[in-house]
Amino acid sequence: MLPTCFLRYSLENFIGQSENSYTGATAINLTEDPGVVSQGNNFMRKLASTAPSQPLMFQEGILDVGQEGMRHGFVQCRRDLNVSACDKCLNNLLDKYIPQFGDNRAWEFSSFSCSIWYEDVHGAFSDRNLTNETSSTGNTGETKPSLAVGTVRFKFRYTSLLLVMLLAF
Repeated sequence: MLPTCFLRYSLENFIGQSENSYTGATAINLTEDPGVVSQGNNFMRKLASTAPSQPLMFQEGILDVGQEGMRHGFVQCRRDLNVSACDKCLNNLLDKYIPQFGDNRAWEFSSFSCSIWYEDVHGAFSDRNLTNETSSTGNTGETKPSLAVGTVRFKFRYTSLLLVMLLAF
């Protein structure tokens, strides 16, 4: 199970609109082999470039880095976004956080609209020493709406969430 889930509520409808006021990065505090860093970053940019045109707006892949093992990549956008908004969201995250965290062996970048994971093993974030950074660019004056729930590989509808919430109580 991957670790990120966002729950969002607003009085105005935000479905289909990209949200960049909240972004965050989590990285495993293990430096990547210098020979693998550029391969990994290029691999993730390639996944990010193909995800927006996929029917479910996600792309995953495995990069073989020889003796250093395998690297797993996963990128995903909320499915209510259009191709352009998804592409912009993914590239904004990569441009913002790759310079800071791209030399780590595993990392996760996320916003309300899209998420990106790079790991040396599946589920790397479940049991490692993590370094966190969260940033908020602040309120732009726009009120963002409704309720949206996204998890790493699954999307829930509003009614499903309510059912789950009712069963939990």
